[in-house]
Amino acid sequence: MTTISTISEFLLEAGTEYRIVDMGRGFKILDNQSFLEIENGLQQAPRPRQQMLWLGILFWNKSLSKQHFIWFIKLPLDERGNVVGAQRDQFLSIVIEALGSELLNDDSDKSLPDNPFLFTPNQSQLADFNSYARVLLGLKPGQYYAAAKNYIARPDLNDWQEVALQGLSDIIFNLNLEHNQQHIVQHFDSYAELVQTTLLASLENVTVPAELAEFLFGLLQKTRPEHKLFIPLLRALSQYSEKNKLRENLRALLENKLSSGDHLIVLAGRHWGLCEDYEFLTVFMEEAARLNLLPALYADLVQIPSLRDIMLRRLRDPQRSETLAQGINQLFGRA
Repeated sequence: MTTISTISEFLLEAGTEYRIVDMGRGFKILDNQSFLEIENGLQQAPRPRQQMLWLGILFWNKSLSKQHFIWFIKLPLDERGNVVGAQRDQFLSIVIEALGSELLNDDSDKSLPDNPFLFTPNQSQLADFNSYARVLLGLKPGQYYAAAKNYIARPDLNDWQEVALQGLSDIIFNLNLEHNQQHIVQHFDSYAELVQTTLLASLENVTVPAELAEFLFGLLQKTRPEHKLFIPLLRALSQYSEKNKLRENLRALLENKLSSGDHLIVLAGRHWGLCEDYEFLTVFMEEAARLNLLPALYADLVQIPSLRDIMLRRLRDPQRSETLAQGINQLFGRA
């Protein structure tokens, strides 16, 4: 076996096919070449969170086994957003020691021993990842899909308590099947509240078709910020393509000081791209300062490559409100 220096090389040397999913801020596939460059420090992690690169790694070898395996790992990043090579090497040594170099030579369990690089997604993320994996592998939805499909189509005839979380995830990752998108638009108001929030949470991990996206944006416009559905709707619009419309709507929320800490956390975690606009970033930072969240949110956002330059420019700009000035002082520990 040749010298292995990256996770990518290990997976290739073991004869696997694999898919890398960046899970830091919703699901986003990382092509294999990009992941290799990220590992080698030639590219920064594109969607870091809490100074970590959060990954779901799906791998298999169809010539040896019908099984598919998943690792959920988090790799530490340095202050520039690059993977810390020494930490990645430590993870690799754990993998090789536990499983050896012939990763898929049988159907035995491929789980790893407890180590600081593993993480366990919450139940909703696990269900979503399972649905996403089936889509990536070209598999049909699982056994819980039928009951969920029946409820989504006819909530008046079916009991929502018989619908599994996994089934609802399967609905969202198969919006193009059996009129699922149209059924959600038509019957959303009739769904049980738990079903509504579960569907909205899963939608943050998919590209939402235009009809459903416009329906959700319309709901967001009509929903008061303090309403329990506002934040789930905000999450569901994570991949909404009409950024200017969304930015205008949310800027009014910020300017009128109607936002809460939870709103800002969701904006930073799922709508960071809106902050590429200098004026919106300014209003966002002012609200973060007003709510005493600027140090934490700034530290999170400045690691995103697409935001780093504009956030540093905003930090240095002498044109600032008193609130923002106080927040920046707090950021530098001069409060």
